[in-house]
Amino acid sequence: MKKVLFLDIDDVLNDSSDFKCAYSEMKKGGSGECSGKFIIGKNFGNTPVSVEKINRLKSIVKETNCDIVGISSWFTFDKDHEEVSALFGICVMEIGYQKTGWGRYSGCLAWLNDHPDYTHAVVLDDIPMSEEFELKGIHVQPVGDGLTEELANDCINILNNPWKTS
Repeated sequence: MKKVLFLDIDDVLNDSSDFKCAYSEMKKGGSGECSGKFIIGKNFGNTPVSVEKINRLKSIVKETNCDIVGISSWFTFDKDHEEVSALFGICVMEIGYQKTGWGRYSGCLAWLNDHPDYTHAVVLDDIPMSEEFELKGIHVQPVGDGLTEELANDCINILNNPWKTS
């Protein structure tokens, strides 16, 4: 029983309030109230990522023993998954199929079909999923606040149930 989490980053591991706080912190030289609350992706447009949200992601991985496949624009080049893994202290196994011309969701479905040993899956992405996709029941969509505790629990619950196509 193998499990996979398809990970988007922007608006999942950060949100607009994170950007405001992090950029304010950068202007102050790292000595303000937001000090230590963010990791800055210097090779990813200086985008801030919330340590709190990364810790929620880590709790999903710990609770479910899932692998991570990157589906974000952060995963454009072959070694980006290794750089993100090192930056966040998580293991991103590989980059999803969207980099080879598949759309994000059709790429997730194709990946699952090519890896039948993965019986449990969740797609963690802020982009809305159309109703016609077979992945609708395994999509967790952060809206506004990024990865909240409630959404992390939703991911855990989904990963604890087999993924099925109907």
